[in-house]
Amino acid sequence: MVNFDHRGAVVPRIIVLLAHGIPPSLRKGTRHAAATRFKALAPLNQRLTEQAERLRKEARGTHPGIDRERLIRRARQAETAAHMSEWLSSPGLQARK
Repeated sequence: MVNFDHRGAVVPRIIVLLAHGIPPSLRKGTRHAAATRFKALAPLNQRLTEQAERLRKEARGTHPGIDRERLIRRARQAETAAHMSEWLSSPGLQARK
């Protein structure tokens, strides 16, 4: 559902929530919010690398065009994110104790 102001401009959902009060299901610390949390089974680097491999494999099976380029771009982004995550968690960047 899209909300409009008095001029007919679109009002972002967060503004509507703040104006009308945030529903209990979206409030921090509620039972619903805690129930939606999950524990990652694999490290971030591994998940990003697997995603990049899956995207590249899917791109190989796609005809040349925009869709294929999008898949390749997303694979590169996942690989870059994996490298950045690895770099940020390296011992050289950890805070001194």
